[in-house]
Amino acid sequence: MFAAAMAVVFVGFGRVSVAAQPMGAQPSKTAADEKWRTQFQAPKTPPGQGTPAATPSPETGKVTYTLQMPKEPTEEERKLFDQIDHSMQAAIGFYNHYTKLRKHLTVTYNAGVPTADGNINGSIRVGGQRNTRVLLHEMGHCMGVGQHHNWGKLMVNGLWQGDRANKLLQELTNDPNAQLHGDRMHFWPYGLNFDNEVKSDEDMIRHAKLVEAMVKDMDAAR
Repeated sequence: MFAAAMAVVFVGFGRVSVAAQPMGAQPSKTAADEKWRTQFQAPKTPPGQGTPAATPSPETGKVTYTLQMPKEPTEEERKLFDQIDHSMQAAIGFYNHYTKLRKHLTVTYNAGVPTADGNINGSIRVGGQRNTRVLLHEMGHCMGVGQHHNWGKLMVNGLWQGDRANKLLQELTNDPNAQLHGDRMHFWPYGLNFDNEVKSDEDMIRHAKLVEAMVKDMDAAR
């Protein structure tokens, strides 16, 4: 634990210095679900290479965060927080350029957390895994994936019942029958539940867009 700490507030890709709960069970891995997780993956181009199918729009979202960090970090701590910083900057870039979601997040490091966990209250605890895929996934929980009060109304028997997200998935995959699958905490395809789900930046773009559509579905549910 770090006794003396400061906060760094991030907006978009900029930053200015100023003075949770576990994410739940991992998604189930039946053979049928594995087929759905992998059926609609984007072209297999390493992240950061190639041209994404979607063109970044002017920044329309407003996802920001505060990173809690030591006032005088050691060299080892500085490297760790630089890694978290880099991954969070990339993650919020996807949300701010491809969605209109708005939320302020509080990010902390906790060595006791195996991977990371996000909460709808806006907190993210980062532990053993700190890459962009992990933080995008946890930001999804912060937006409401698996935690919105209407999640259970729309994820019924492993199938998403919201029109917006399913229509978007159909458009993204050119499959008029595509439907999001999931469980009590996660969804797929494009849920970014595991590192091997990311074959290109397009997978992360689609994740952000689908999270936004699911949030709209949940907000509208009665």
